[in-house]
Amino acid sequence: MFFIDGFGGIGKTYLWNTLSFRFRSEGKIVLNVASSGIASLLLPGGRTAHSQFGLPLDEAPMIHRWGIEAFERTMRDIMKEADIGASNKPFGGKTIVFGGDFRQILPVIPKGSRADVVHATINSSILWRRCRVLRLTQNMRLQVSSKTEENDSIEDFAKWILNVGDGKLGKSEDGETLIEIPDDICVKNSKNHVADIVDLIYPNLTKELSNANFFQNRAILCPTLEIVEKVNDHVMSLIPGEYKEYLSCDAVTKCDEELGIDHR
Repeated sequence: MFFIDGFGGIGKTYLWNTLSFRFRSEGKIVLNVASSGIASLLLPGGRTAHSQFGLPLDEAPMIHRWGIEAFERTMRDIMKEADIGASNKPFGGKTIVFGGDFRQILPVIPKGSRADVVHATINSSILWRRCRVLRLTQNMRLQVSSKTEENDSIEDFAKWILNVGDGKLGKSEDGETLIEIPDDICVKNSKNHVADIVDLIYPNLTKELSNANFFQNRAILCPTLEIVEKVNDHVMSLIPGEYKEYLSCDAVTKCDEELGIDHR
């Protein structure tokens, strides 16, 4: 059992791909799983964990330790049919590689206290003492750009995020920490916040409509669906021409005719 610890941009996904191709080239079986569909698309032959195992999982630090322990017992039950001694081995003797960053989101415990969240994390499991932790330290994302100024900006932001995650910024009061966000990564305050952030992330939007790379390198993350709709509505209002709404359905039903849906 291994755990690859590393912050964003350090190359965890690249490492998963390298391990997968290496072992598969040797004729060995490798199962890449993640609970989110986006994460699974980054892995060769990747599938969501609930599709692969019937067990909902996510990045390791986000998994409730009970989920990991249930998966471990299931592996023992399966493997003991082929090897009697497998019932006494963690995960039935299979090599398991987890990965993630404990600075990011931990298991969500409804109305739980800080102690409840800590108790639910994977490193609070009895299995953790059998886990070998390997840490990645070099930010590989900085190697992509050849522009020194751009690299310096990305490196400064990466260091700031890392310091936030390590608890090195801000003062803690009554269990809460106030952190001052640098001005250069803040959107200037005005009456129309949605328009401001759209203009910042998608400058000259109407001139770049045919440029696929322009949209591939940008994204606006929203905390709620309500804000997502506001951002989408504003972006749609900037695009020239008339828009048409297309409805989709998984199966043809009688009520579709009443709704006026044409399946041709």
